[in-house]
Amino acid sequence: MRGWLVLGALTVAVSGCFDNGARVGLYEACGDTSDCAGTATCFTVAFERDRDGAMCTINCEDDRECPGNAACFALVGDPVDQNVCFERCVDDLDCPLNFVCANAERDGVVVDAICLPE
Repeated sequence: MRGWLVLGALTVAVSGCFDNGARVGLYEACGDTSDCAGTATCFTVAFERDRDGAMCTINCEDDRECPGNAACFALVGDPVDQNVCFERCVDDLDCPLNFVCANAERDGVVVDAICLPE
C-alpha cells in the first residue's frame, strides 16, 4: 500500500517504525509498523527528492481525531484516500530529535506547520 500526501513541496509515502527494539510513540521515528506503539502505523515521509524518513502515526478524518497538538492531512494519491496525523510545531525545537518543522500547504497556501522526519 503506497500513498502520497502533497503539502506544497512536501510528499508523504506510505511504508511499512525503530528504536532499538522498544516501541515508539506517535509522531516519532520508526523503521516499520512493528516498532510503533498501540494502533499506530509507520509511514515513510518524503518532503524533498531523495530525502525521507519514517514516523509512527494514525489515520484520521479531521484534526480532532489526532492526539496532542496535531493536524490531519490527506494522503494524496492513496487508493483509499486515507488521512494521517502530524504533530504541529512552531520551530524545530517543538519536534522530536531528527525531525524538522516544515510548512504544510494546501493548494499553494500555507495552512499549518508540522514535524517531519529529516
